[in-house]
Amino acid sequence: MTLPVRRTLAAAAATATLFALAGCNGDDSSADKASDQPASSSSATGESSPDASDAGPSDGADAPAAGTEISGAEFAGVLKKALEQATTAHLTMDLGGTLGFGEGDVDYTTSPPEMAMTLSMPTLGGDVEARLVDGAMYLKSPTMGDKWISLPLDDESSPLGALGGQLDVKKQMETFAAAVTSATYDGAEDVDGESLDHYTATVDAQKMIQDLPSAAVGQAQLPDTLTQEWWLDQDGYIRKFSSDFGQTATTMTMSDWGADVNIEAPPTDEVTSLPGMGGAGA
Repeated sequence: MTLPVRRTLAAAAATATLFALAGCNGDDSSADKASDQPASSSSATGESSPDASDAGPSDGADAPAAGTEISGAEFAGVLKKALEQATTAHLTMDLGGTLGFGEGDVDYTTSPPEMAMTLSMPTLGGDVEARLVDGAMYLKSPTMGDKWISLPLDDESSPLGALGGQLDVKKQMETFAAAVTSATYDGAEDVDGESLDHYTATVDAQKMIQDLPSAAVGQAQLPDTLTQEWWLDQDGYIRKFSSDFGQTATTMTMSDWGADVNIEAPPTDEVTSLPGMGGAGA
């Protein structure tokens, strides 16, 4: 396989994985919760308790009536609170259409967050194993060779460029709030037997992606506005996210908040890097 093709496959797989983190990322304060965790692995037990002083629709206090429109800043605040209490979770992702699926575990108590996921993407030739540990993305797939490929997120020569910067939740929330043209609290809904608070937001697509590097935006032809739906449980944890991109819709679910996870970098002798890039080599 030629180097340009390998770089393209690696960038596509890594961007799909980072989408999950960029959509539901923790903030820097979460690093304090894991100060005793080794950098190459992740584990957290128990769910955080929401701060009663920040009560909102998703913790049952002073919930607005269903159909109430809220400001972009207020909605961003709801999400920010959910992200601040985020620990570990099991994640599934439907990329829509023929793009594929993903499933794995994520740990938001580290900074940046860490993830281990398997992507089933026909366009990439089948399953891709992906791990995000210590600010580097590791990918393994039969179409990319026998070893894990290391892609440092802060290496300008990486096909991912500055994607690592998209894990800054404060910047994300500021960008998102500025891009929201309208948001509505749709009320409590039954989702798989559980009552979840449902929000719908209309987002200016160009404002939302204006700070993303080209590797994340690619050649996608986005509509002028995007419709996003978010579901939060009664403890304020994000449980489901859906975004309509016009021709496709992406859906992500999050469960088992606070469960133990084990996320580790691959052994160094099983890791290589693409020529012309930094990172581990073999």
